[in-house]
Amino acid sequence: LVGEKARCTAAIDVRLTTLTRLNGSLAAAKSITAGHKSTQAASNTAAASGLGALKTKIAADTDPATLGTDCRSIVEGYRVFALRAPQTHLVIAGDTEASAVAKLNDVVSRLSDAIDKAGAAGKDVTAAQAALTDLTAKLADAAAKTNGVADSVIGFAPADYNADHCGDEGHARDHATSGRRRGQSGRRDRERRRQGPPRRRQSPGRGGQGVERRGGKRRLTVLARRVAMLR
Repeated sequence: LVGEKARCTAAIDVRLTTLTRLNGSLAAAKSITAGHKSTQAASNTAAASGLGALKTKIAADTDPATLGTDCRSIVEGYRVFALRAPQTHLVIAGDTEASAVAKLNDVVSRLSDAIDKAGAAGKDVTAAQAALTDLTAKLADAAAKTNGVADSVIGFAPADYNADHCGDEGHARDHATSGRRRGQSGRRDRERRRQGPPRRRQSPGRGGQGVERRGGKRRLTVLARRVAMLR
């Protein structure tokens, strides 16, 4: 069990390092909301705590089956790389983009005031107004696409990921099994080609030597063997 324990402990350690780095990113993010930062950091911290307890349990395991279950739960029970890491990045990115859109909308308001003043002073503001209208439309589109991004992912747990992806994993296992079978079949085919076509049954001839019953069959057999040697 020593080797398996070492492998599983290393898997936990790399995940603990990742969770620490993710919480560092949350702490450094300037545009994330306080609520989102607190919620996501709590999820990452809970995962780290659970993995720490699991590491202690694995060190004490004496039964191979129990150890196997515990090692599988490192992935299935916490989903650090498949869920927590992208979840954290999306929460940060979603809030950062929403903050940027809000700041640009403030700029649009000030630009609109400036254009109105320029128009009132008798200046041609046609091009400026068209550019502002285009900017306003693009910001509205960006706001629609970024609105609620963080809220849409922050509540997911490992169980949600497992429920949504178990079919894909089963398909992957089936595909891998099929691939192994195709590989075995391919190896058998290559072995048969190296050996050449099966020898025909021979009938005893004069002098106790086996000969083909027909001369045409003999020539075909020789030709087939030569072709097999060229492959």
